[in-house]
Amino acid sequence: QTLLGHFLPTRDRSAVKRERVDLTTPDGDVLVGFLSKPSERPVGVLHVFHGLAGSSESSYMPRAAAVALSLGYAVVLWNHRGCGRGRGLAVETYHSARSDDLARAVKFGRDLWTDEKIVHGVLGYSLSANAACLLAARMAPALDSNPLTLNKIEKSLRGALPDFAIAVNPPLDLRRASVRLSRGPSRIYGQSFMPALLQNLEDRANWLSKNPQQESFRKLAVEARRQLNLWVDVGTFDAAYTGPAAGFIDHLDYYERTSAGRYLQQTTLPLVILTADDDPISFGLEDLDPAIRSVAEEHPLIILDHQAAGGHMGYVDRSTLFSAWKNQARWLEVRIGLYLNAFRPQTYSQKGL
Repeated sequence: QTLLGHFLPTRDRSAVKRERVDLTTPDGDVLVGFLSKPSERPVGVLHVFHGLAGSSESSYMPRAAAVALSLGYAVVLWNHRGCGRGRGLAVETYHSARSDDLARAVKFGRDLWTDEKIVHGVLGYSLSANAACLLAARMAPALDSNPLTLNKIEKSLRGALPDFAIAVNPPLDLRRASVRLSRGPSRIYGQSFMPALLQNLEDRANWLSKNPQQESFRKLAVEARRQLNLWVDVGTFDAAYTGPAAGFIDHLDYYERTSAGRYLQQTTLPLVILTADDDPISFGLEDLDPAIRSVAEEHPLIILDHQAAGGHMGYVDRSTLFSAWKNQARWLEVRIGLYLNAFRPQTYSQKGL
């Protein structure tokens, strides 16, 4: 499922018009996004964030944009810090806890469309799905160990909360996900991330620092790049760079404090979690503590869309196998479209949440 979902061709999306938008964070980094608008007044705005070592050009990103546009949403496909077209524009790293950047993107959208009747949503894949779950719980673990107040989100982060969030295959326990990506059969999948991760390090090592804080991030990248090579695993990379660069004691502290599973009971806005039992990274919902899973299943704002099969962002059924040739949407985009349709305002006088 995982491999088929990755290697199956995607129907041409070049006809979708888009414009580049830049979002400068409070620390001076730049997030680069690509905005597409429907032909008429949008019913909502969807911010889409990619997984580890991905970008706005990853095949699942324009597929999500197409289904959202067909439902009347404006869409922004975002590149995390230093990714895709944002290479060389950020010295701080992106990671599974960057719920703060998701909030900043939502604020960006709310500033563009001030009409309160328009809904604003976040769609996150894999690494970003974990961040979407954190945002739904008002958590930014790299900045605060407590749920953020609305005032702090707005003033400190220069961000805002969405009206809903959709998380596709989130690694709800990052330590276990890292172990799987670093050992056994799933290491093959984890190893595919390394070229992009090392390139990301080199970009930061070559950063021209403008202040002491940026210089400290640059030196950390230089030292980590010296230690790492293409054959190290994801866990080793996180130990050498991600954990310290994200502001944690080490990678184990990073995993412990930023795994979204532990915060699900604090969810304060509609959250869809789509996952599969045969996901080689998260094993579906297996990593959730039974008590937390019980709370999540009964939570009035959480939908656990739990599939028996689908792999990691694969979800290949019979129609998906031939979707590129028949100009059809894949199963995953059809599923996402069902939720986007449910979150659309039923009328222009209310939000359909």
